[in-house]
Formats: sequence, C-alpha cells, structure tokens
Amino acid sequence: MRILVFCFSTLGNIAMTIPVFRALFDAHPELQISLLIPAKARPLFKEFERLEAVPVFFNERHQGWKGLYRLFKELQDQNKYTAIADLQGDIRSVVLGGFFQLRGSGVERISRGRLEQKALTRSQRKIFKPLTHTVFRYATVFQKLGLEVPVADTPSPPKPAFNLKFTKWENPQRKWIGIAPFVLELGKRYPLDQMQKVIAYLQQKHTVFLFGGEAQEKQQCVVWAKAFSNVVVVEEELNFEEALELIPYLDLMISMDSAYGHFGANAQLPVVSIWGQTHPYNGSAPFGQSHKQALVPDRKQFPELPVSIDGNRKGVDMAAIFKTIPPKAILEKALEILG
Repeated sequence: MRILVFCFSTLGNIAMTIPVFRALFDAHPELQISLLIPAKARPLFKEFERLEAVPVFFNERHQGWKGLYRLFKELQDQNKYTAIADLQGDIRSVVLGGFFQLRGSGVERISRGRLEQKALTRSQRKIFKPLTHTVFRYATVFQKLGLEVPVADTPSPPKPAFNLKFTKWENPQRKWIGIAPFVLELGKRYPLDQMQKVIAYLQQKHTVFLFGGEAQEKQQCVVWAKAFSNVVVVEEELNFEEALELIPYLDLMISMDSAYGHFGANAQLPVVSIWGQTHPYNGSAPFGQSHKQALVPDRKQFPELPVSIDGNRKGVDMAAIFKTIPPKAILEKALEILG
C-alpha cells in the first residue's frame, strides 16, 4: 500500500507530520508513503525507511497551473498510489488532488478549522478554547483512508549517531540549551533586548546553541557569540541536517511559536515555548509538551489575545505585550526543567 501525501507548507507545519508518520509506520508494516514537500524539508524525514520525500519546486518547474499539471504527470509516471492524503488544504493541493481524482484516485483532505480559528482570534464574541491540534487533524485524514493512527502509543525515536563535530562542545559540567530566537512573523518574535538577558544568564553555567535566522538575524547571533563565551551559532558550525542531529542531544529547547519548537518536541526534548500574537490554543503548540511550558502574555492586560493564527497582524503593540513575559519568567521555567 502506497499513499501520496501533500504537505508543502511551513517547516513548522511539516514537522508536525512526524508524530503521525511514526504512528502509521509502527502500526502498518506494509505501508509506503511518498511525501510531497519543499526540498529544504527533506532532512526532517531521514528516520523513515519507508518514506520517499519528493521535492516540489513551486518557484520553478511546478509554478502555476501548467506546473501543477507537470507535477501531476511526474508523480503519476513514477508510482501507482493507493490513495492521496492532502495535509495541505490550499488551492494548489486541491488542484493537484483534482487531477488525481479525474484519473480515479481517492483523495482525503484536511479540515483546518477556519471558522474555529476565526472565533479564537476575533476581537468581539471571542471563543477562547483549545482547538484540535494539527497533529490530530493530520491523523484524521489517514483515518478517513481506513488506517489506524495510534499517535499516543508511538514509541520514542532512536537518537541519530553522535556527530564527531559535537565533541568540541562536550563538558560534563554544562548542559546544552537550544534557543531559536527568531521567527519570520514579528507578532511572534520576543524582543532581542529581553532575549539577550536570557542568553547572557543561561550561558554562565550552560552551553547555549542559537538556531535559525536569516542573514541579518544570523549576524545578531554572531554578535551574541562574540559577547558571551559559551554561546554557539549553530548555522556557523553545522548544516541544517547536522543541526537536526544535534537537537536530540540537547537538554532543553527554548523557542518562539516556530519550527524549532516542533523539532525539539519531535526529539522528545522539553520545550519552553514563547507566545505573542498567537496562543497554544491555536492547535500548533509543540506536540506532547506540558501546557505549563508555554509562556503566554498576560490576558488580563491584553484580553484581545490571541489576535492571529499566524502572527502577522499589523498595528499590534508587541513591545507592551511581551513585557508581560519578562526574561525572569523564561529563566525560572528553564531552570525548573533543568533541575
């Protein structure tokens, strides 16, 4: 049985498929999956022997209607699929799935709960309650295809081999803490001056690894590494695949509402997540983590929160909002977890 799966969203959304695939492969030894994802996401799936990661190039040969049809032909020519699982749920995946439906293939699509998301984030008549987690929304798609998806019973993943590049940071007196201080959406990004206080304190007794960031943000990480002796800029030392191999050896991950929180959760690390415009109730909190590890702004001061699912709402005073999550709160939670 081979299923073609669409999931070409953000790295964070793609990372949330991993608990589902672990459950599927554990429960169904005969199952094969072809996963349609951006090329940059392929290292996320290295652990799965029965998963073929198929890259898509929407800015190149798969662009537009003709590009989607070209992609359909490429996929159809390579394999015969038992069914299609659309975990994307956007116009591109609907069109692509439609081509397969015209040829007689069954397609099941995700329900993203747009109405519930709107109710959670609107300013008037807000319905403040947890939405279904994205991992369970993904699992439901496969259940519609007749597959058992025992996500709660999935065994722990094995650690990747210890890369010799990591040995230079080994110190039995110091724990390893990952921090992902950057995220694309400004409505999710913790202020740099406050994050610097977190980094400065933690690196005194531990080694802090800084993950992620574009070119300008990476430069800020380099500045911190020069200022503090026990700070490592991961992108200066490792490629993306090696960085993913490092994460399971950390003792803690501190992340915004971003992909690195999911990478940490998938490695079954404790994750301290920091939230701004968004909220863990939106269904995209790091999976399997205690709600006590999610640090959210004070809703007594800002009852309109959350105001966004994606963190891209304009005209929101994020400086004032993030002041209700002081560095002390992050440090206390991190030190509590580290023991």
